[in-house]
Amino acid sequence: MPNSPVQARFLNLMTLSGVIKPFLRNSTDGQGAPVFAGTNTTVQMHFHYEREIIWGKEGQLNVPHPVAYLATTALVDPRSRFIFSGTTYRIKNVIQVYDDSGVHHTRLDLFGG
Repeated sequence: MPNSPVQARFLNLMTLSGVIKPFLRNSTDGQGAPVFAGTNTTVQMHFHYEREIIWGKEGQLNVPHPVAYLATTALVDPRSRFIFSGTTYRIKNVIQVYDDSGVHHTRLDLFGG
């Protein structure tokens, strides 16, 4: 990562750490369950819940969903799993956030918890 002053201030906001458990393949036992293998990667990050508006039986609902901002520019396979504070999340969406000099950080929209 670049060592610019802006980057250093940004990293000061990311005081937590999470783990990315890499996806390897789908199993061949007839169920097709995901198989995770390889080296887990610990990343510096910020975690919070954002409100999402969805439609349910009772009408419009405001539902919180977990979001992780990772201090990395690497792409994360959305089939991988994300572990934070002892809870494993599935990855719904991977977004690389850009600034003037290129990719700044990576955002993960998560399921579960």
